[in-house]
Amino acid sequence: MIVRRAGAADVAVLAELRGVDGDKLSAYADWVAAHAETHLPFVAELDGHVRRAVDFYLRNGFSHHRQILLWELAAS
Repeated sequence: MIVRRAGAADVAVLAELRGVDGDKLSAYADWVAAHAETHLPFVAELDGHVRRAVDFYLRNGFSHHRQILLWELAAS
């Protein structure tokens, strides 16, 4: 398995992984392209197939949700 930065060719799979409906794919692709310098998506790939988006926010106190990141105070 490798982890790599997602590119324009990965927009459809990123949309699917994030629960973006097919009728909103074009708008999502436009958003990804417009924010390419500040929002860097990464994917995990196995044998040439993307398995999931990689969430690097988890190590900073955020928990995963399909649409948003939720910050939770770390237990001491």
